[in-house]
Amino acid sequence: MVFEPSMASDLDLIARIRALMPTQGVVEKRMFGGTCFLLNGNLCFGASWKGLMIRVGKEGQAAAERRGAAPLTMKGRRMGGYVRLDAAALKSDAALAAWVKTGVEHVRTLPAKPVKPERRKVVRDGLPLPPPLEAARKKAAKGKRPAKRKTR
Repeated sequence: MVFEPSMASDLDLIARIRALMPTQGVVEKRMFGGTCFLLNGNLCFGASWKGLMIRVGKEGQAAAERRGAAPLTMKGRRMGGYVRLDAAALKSDAALAAWVKTGVEHVRTLPAKPVKPERRKVVRDGLPLPPPLEAARKKAAKGKRPAKRKTR
């Protein structure tokens, strides 16, 4: 049997986490092949078709693994302070709420990160310039010609 990820289960998990998260200081970003939740600029959760990635800290990792979580590995490397739960472990709302509480409690102990300013410049009509064109414009402003692209 071939496993095919279900986008519906991914969106369901995201909606359930969203309902349990605090209302202030939370930002959602697409990262690591799913949707991540950042609290005060620090990564807290990542939800995808694979399950849930939770930041518990290195001091809380052993306790989380005793509760049934697996260590998080990315590209064969173990990521300290993070654990992963598969979707089967998150079927009940009570179980998900307990894991969300664990992650939020740990991330609240971390210092808040400052918000990074927007890097892209605005050009005429209020539209942002794509990064390759912005680099070419900067070179032209310095008197340098941008490199020609090879055509096939």
